[in-house]
Amino acid sequence: MKSPRTDANEQRKVGAIILAAGSSRRAGSINKLLAPYSGTTMVAHIAQSVCESQADQVVVVTGYEQNRIEDALSPIKVACHHNSAHTSGMASSVVTGVSQLIETDAVLICLADMPHVSTCVINQLIIAFKGNTNKSIFLPVSNTTRGNPVLFSRVFFENLLKLEGDVGAKMLVQQHPDEVYEVVLDDDRILVDYDTPAELNKLALQST
Repeated sequence: MKSPRTDANEQRKVGAIILAAGSSRRAGSINKLLAPYSGTTMVAHIAQSVCESQADQVVVVTGYEQNRIEDALSPIKVACHHNSAHTSGMASSVVTGVSQLIETDAVLICLADMPHVSTCVINQLIIAFKGNTNKSIFLPVSNTTRGNPVLFSRVFFENLLKLEGDVGAKMLVQQHPDEVYEVVLDDDRILVDYDTPAELNKLALQST
C-alpha cells in the first residue's frame, strides 16, 4: 500500500512551457517553426507530443509571427500566450511561460525547434520529478551529454521569473549543480535542434 507521502508526490502538478517566440534569424527567409514535419509543422508536432504527455497544463509562448504560430497550433489544445518583449531574448519568454503556471509544482521548459523530443522522454522527466523530492532540476542525458527539455520544481520559480536578456533557464543548471537529477536515456534526439536552411532541408527529407 502506498504511503500518503508517495500519493502526494504523484499528485504534484507539472506545467509545460513550449518556447515558440523566436524570429528564426539563422533560418533565412522562413519561420523555422512552421517548417513541415511529419504531416504538420515543427511547432505543432512538438506541441502534440507535449499534450500527449503527463503534463497537467501546456502553455505555448509566442512572439515572432504570433498569428501564424497560433494558426498552426489551432487544432491542438494548448494555451497560447504572447510575449510582447520577445525581441529582448529568450529569458522574457521563460518569464512569460512561468508566470502562467505559477500554481503548478514544476515547469517543464521545451524548445519548439526540437521536434524529435518524444512524449516518452517528457514522461520520464515528469516521473523522475515525482519520484525524487531531494532534487529540483531534472534533465535528460544521452551519451553523457545533457539535452532538452529541462524540468524545474517550484523551488526555482522565483529564479526563473528574474531571468533577463538572451539567456535561457539552463543558466540555473550551471549555477546549482547539486540540485540536478540526470535522467539517462538511450536517445540522442534530445540533443537535436534545427536552425539553418540546410538543417531544415534535412528535417523535410525525414518527413517524406
